Parts: sequence; C-alpha cells; structure tokens
Amino acid sequence: MIIKESKYPRALLGIALAMILGVSARADTGAYASPAGEGGMYVPSKNNCIEVLPNTTTPTVITISAVGDCTLGNDEKQEKNPTCFNRVYNLQGSDYFLADVKPVFAADDLTIANLEGVITDLGTPSETKVWRFRGRPDYLNILKNSSVEAVSFANNHCRDYGEISHVDTMMNLDLYGIRYSSEDNVCVIDVKGVKVGLVSIQCAFRQPFGEVEYPDSDAMAILMKTKMDEVKEAGAELIIVNCHWGVEMQEAVTPQQYALAHFAVDQGADLVIGHHPHMLQAAENYNGKYILYSLGNFCFGGNSNPPDKDTCIWQMKLTMEGGEVTAQQAQMIPCRLSSHTTWNDYRPIPLAGAEAQRVITRMNRTSNPYGVVFDEYGIAKVTR
Repeated sequence: MIIKESKYPRALLGIALAMILGVSARADTGAYASPAGEGGMYVPSKNNCIEVLPNTTTPTVITISAVGDCTLGNDEKQEKNPTCFNRVYNLQGSDYFLADVKPVFAADDLTIANLEGVITDLGTPSETKVWRFRGRPDYLNILKNSSVEAVSFANNHCRDYGEISHVDTMMNLDLYGIRYSSEDNVCVIDVKGVKVGLVSIQCAFRQPFGEVEYPDSDAMAILMKTKMDEVKEAGAELIIVNCHWGVEMQEAVTPQQYALAHFAVDQGADLVIGHHPHMLQAAENYNGKYILYSLGNFCFGGNSNPPDKDTCIWQMKLTMEGGEVTAQQAQMIPCRLSSHTTWNDYRPIPLAGAEAQRVITRMNRTSNPYGVVFDEYGIAKVTR
C-alpha cells in the first residue's frame, strides 16, 4: 500500500496507519476527552436509535436532503431588535420559517440540518462565549412541522447555557421526535428499509471570528473512527458524517478540513457534510463520495442581516442494493437564507433565474478544483 505524504498531515497519517494495522494509537498522539467532562452524560432514549428492518437485496432508491446552520433563537443582546428571531416567532408562529422549502423536504425521504444553538428554558449564559443562542422547546415545531427529521447537534453552540442546556436540548429533541447525532451519541435511522447511520464531530472550539479553530486533529480522527464503528456495529448500510469545522467567514477549505474529510471517506463515510464557516464552501468528490465542506447558514437566527445570504439544499438520490450504494445523483438547489435581499426574515427560499445561476457559478468556481462542477440545474458532475 502506498500513501502519498501530501495526502494528510503527518500526525493524522500516523493515526490512520495505526488503525489500519490494528495498533492502538500512542498516548502522545492525542487522546480525545469529551468536552462535557466526567459524568452527567445524557443517554438518549431508545426511540432516538430506532429498530430497523433486515437487509434486502431489492434495489431501493432514497432521497436525502441536507442544509447548514439552523439557529432557532437568538442571543440576548439581540432582544431589543424588533426583527430578532424570537420576536418574529412570537408574531408568525412555527410554520412561517420553512414554508418555502417545506415542499422540497416533504418530497424527500430524510432531511438533515445542523442545529446551531440550544433549545431549552434551562441554564445560565456561558461566560466564555461572545454569542449565545437559545430558543424555547416549542421552536422545534419549526423543524417537525416542515419535515426535517434529523439534526446534527455537535457544534460550538451546543452548550451556550451550560451543560444542562446541552442535555435538555437532547431530551427535547427526543420529546419532539426529531432524530439526532451529537458529540457522544450516534443514530441509526430506518429510511425505507435502509439503515442510515448519522455521526457528528465537533471541531470548532474557540472564539472570536477568524481564528484557526482546530483542536488536535489526531483526537478528531480517533473520535470519528470510534463513532463510525458504532454505527457500523448497529448495522448502518449508509453512513453520513457531519463535521463542524473550518474558519468562520472564510471560503477557503483548510488543510485540516481536507484531511479529516478524506479520512472519513477512507473509513467508510458515504457522505460528509460540513458547517460552521457561515458561508458556502466547495463540494468535492473523493473516491466516489461527496464531501460538502460547508453548506453555510440556512434558517439562521444568529444575525438579523448576514453579509453572505447565499445557501443551498444539497440533495442526494441514492440507489441501495444489498447494503451498498449502486448509483447516486447529487444536486445543489440554490437558495437564499432570507426572502429579502437586504435583511434577514429567517425564511430561506429556493432561487430561480439569474440569482440561481449566480450561486451555481459561485459553487463551480470553488468546487471545480476539487473535481466537481454543476450544470444549470445544479446537478453535480464529477470531472476527475
């Protein structure tokens, strides 16, 4: 086996080789410790990892949609703003926010979003965070009523009101019947008889904007493989890995993102979904699997007027047979995170005409170096 030196950072290569050879990683390569610390870990209810049907050899086609950061709530500092998320929710109700994209979500078989912030009435504001996002438990009706079935809940805002806010959010997700994967909990969902495993990895720890936000990449690789092994053991036939990574407000993909994404695919990921930079980044096809380095913001209550309002719905149509992907088609549906161009009404809309083509052109510019281009309908084509 030949591994090119330039493919991964040297430390990450060591971890990968150790895993391949069945050798335990040395302590000096970085052991992962849960940010939650000792004790107090929430054990999800059984309905979060539901029982699945036996394997079938009959071809099954499933459609999966994915979107980026959904912040269902706002920071306390924004409460005086008459157009802050909480005030809009009180005025409009839950069904307002995703009304324009619900038809897309309702037509697919599984929709996944990144839940950026806590959904709880409990806890006190973190004193170490500049921005702390929180919404009431009933805000989960925004997702539930709009056919968003699952979320990734592993990011730098999942403890904005302390550990109790992290635990209570997961309990509320269970209560509202929304599946999730978090830092410590994986999930396997039955989608038309196909076992879909969800894994979420949190790589962004520090504030403020612009900092290189990476902990030990070796620790992230160890955690990623451990969690992927868990869904494999639970019978997952399709594995989706969510990664919260990258540098905020930066379009460029970092070397750490690139290395961890390729590592995930090498370990068996069928799709890698990225978020955290708050803007769209490149799509890549590596060894036949798609990597979305950042889907940007989507229903984003954290900013009443984000400078970059471009976003998208990433959609995969996958043919499964005998527990394997035998065919796939990927499409990017261009969207704007607001129905307005000059302020955020937290109501993402699909784009058409010249605006849709502008977003497709943008994604072609960033993705072409990674071997992916999009046609005028947003259908992905692999160029290498």
